[in-house]
Amino acid sequence: MKPQRSNSSSGTYELATTPDEPTPRAPKQSAASSSTTKQSSSKTKTSQSKSKGKGKNPQSTNALSEPRNTNAWRNVLLFVLLLLTCLPILLINLGQPDVVDPNEASYLLRSLQTWQRYDILSDQRGFSLECLIPHENGESALNEPPGLTWTHMVWLMSMDPLHITPGQLTLRARFCSVFFAMIAIICVYWAGYSLGRHRTAMLSMLVFAANPVFLYYARTATPAMIQAGWGMLAIATSLWAIRPLRPMPSTERQFIGWVICGLALGAATLAAGPITLATIVAPIFLLILLCPDRVSHLIGLLASLLITLLLVVPWLMYAHEHNQQVWEHWLASIISVKQLEPGFLWEQTIKRGGWLLLAFAPWLMWILAVIAQPFSRSTKGMRRISLWLASSWSLGVILLVLPMPTPTKLSELVLLIPPVCLAVGQLFNHLGDLCKADHAPRTWRWLRWPQACVFLALSLIVPWCLANQEAMVQAGFLPASLAMAIPGKIIGALLLCLIGLWILSLPGVINHRPARALVCWSLWCIAVATVVMAPITRTEAASYAGREDVLKLSNHLNNASLLWLERDVEPQSPDPRVLFYLQRSVPQIKFSQLGAALQTLQTERPSKYVVIIGPMDLRIDHPDIHPLNVLRDARLRLWRYDIADTTSPSNATNQ
Repeated sequence: MKPQRSNSSSGTYELATTPDEPTPRAPKQSAASSSTTKQSSSKTKTSQSKSKGKGKNPQSTNALSEPRNTNAWRNVLLFVLLLLTCLPILLINLGQPDVVDPNEASYLLRSLQTWQRYDILSDQRGFSLECLIPHENGESALNEPPGLTWTHMVWLMSMDPLHITPGQLTLRARFCSVFFAMIAIICVYWAGYSLGRHRTAMLSMLVFAANPVFLYYARTATPAMIQAGWGMLAIATSLWAIRPLRPMPSTERQFIGWVICGLALGAATLAAGPITLATIVAPIFLLILLCPDRVSHLIGLLASLLITLLLVVPWLMYAHEHNQQVWEHWLASIISVKQLEPGFLWEQTIKRGGWLLLAFAPWLMWILAVIAQPFSRSTKGMRRISLWLASSWSLGVILLVLPMPTPTKLSELVLLIPPVCLAVGQLFNHLGDLCKADHAPRTWRWLRWPQACVFLALSLIVPWCLANQEAMVQAGFLPASLAMAIPGKIIGALLLCLIGLWILSLPGVINHRPARALVCWSLWCIAVATVVMAPITRTEAASYAGREDVLKLSNHLNNASLLWLERDVEPQSPDPRVLFYLQRSVPQIKFSQLGAALQTLQTERPSKYVVIIGPMDLRIDHPDIHPLNVLRDARLRLWRYDIADTTSPSNATNQ
């Protein structure tokens, strides 16, 4: 099967049948029928020759075009139905889990304080760039990308910044992540449609929406999902401008596509840092090189990079003017010369590779098949190129992200999920095409039953584990903080649902319909995630132990100044979770600076008394500094110092 031009002027491609391509055999004919067929064939040939002579030869369709009888409204309905299927998992008890992750608390605290500062400065001086500088705990955060803070501020504009509660702020910020998660799902659909067609898009979208890492970060107020949404939008618009394996796009389409790509790429860079450039630009560059007659689109990619620089460089110059180490911090987020050692790179690869295997545990066999299928004899012509586009994208990003010499974070897997899901969806679409030609490939014949057995075993194991959590906790197989309270009726309904989906997948397995089997398997994963999502948000691991103590403390600090006290040796930063639920800026001082800080407060008298917050094991020996309370769940100790006292506070020197 070789790619052939259908028309020299149109640039379209079509599949040329070769002896290697399996085709259905024609039934045997009698002598009379053969004569009639010869006559009909001769008539068709003469009619074709006449049409050629008149110049009315219809343009042949390309390899990736839909059948003529495809119902577009049915495809749109299926797309909307799948979006509605994915949405409940993202919204179930979205605001109920506490802010347990210190990183999420830090991002929320930065967004809240920057928003409050913007509201005050804009009323006093009017709008200026200074109003948009991110601040955290009273200090500017120029080293961190500001995109997430600005995005949260847009989502919070309809609320009062001085009277918003921590719960309202958390819910609104997580809604922002859900919004960008839906953008990522839609862009995965479009990328699959560009590389395959509607079936590839649907399959990739289902596999992507059922991924546990994607579901976790889609429900947290972190930069991971903002980066994924903007990044996938940049790639999707670049594919819209390139039109791989299809007729050449118009100039207007290329202009619009590359401009939106540059804007989305700049927004992703401002949200997650310069590492986004490598993980997004590299796949686009690879897709341009692998697509036939698309090398000229490198000019569009360069134009998008120029737009990105126009968005990012002004912020970097402003930040560099106020902090000379901003460039070093941003470059260190990509690569660190001190960590460029083979042993460290291998260690990073092993860690991220293990997380990647866990994230795609149900599809590991098919990920290996993605690598091998383009080399199969049954894959030829444009189908091989289309498979190469998806598999090379996924392999390129994996080889780029796994050995990165940066601190290992689970959020880095968000960059790997879309291309791997697209490769799996494209593989099943290709296997379905081969099975329709009455030639089931070895990849499908060898892996279909092991995959079906895996899902059958999981259909029995998962409900059993949910019903016997107490025994698993006692045996040490399950942490007590992750034990979920699920009624037996729901577990029984889940068992019936999983077994029912597995039975529905059997006709696809037996009758060689890979797409139907993959749809049932993906819905199986979504059903498990939907049932487990609500109980897991009420577990001990999803609640911050010191939340109630901190909220009670915040209600009694209206007329008090705050100080966060740390040791002189190995001081630690204030817990962002405590600062978030306090919704106050707490200056951090060392123990040796306590006397001078209290003397300053006594001179300025901004409040009646001072509340000092410190670690549990810290002791203060001073006649005017009295123990106030102990926050055992937050592991903090409180002291009180009345500013009206006349005793000099400089004697507080003992730790």
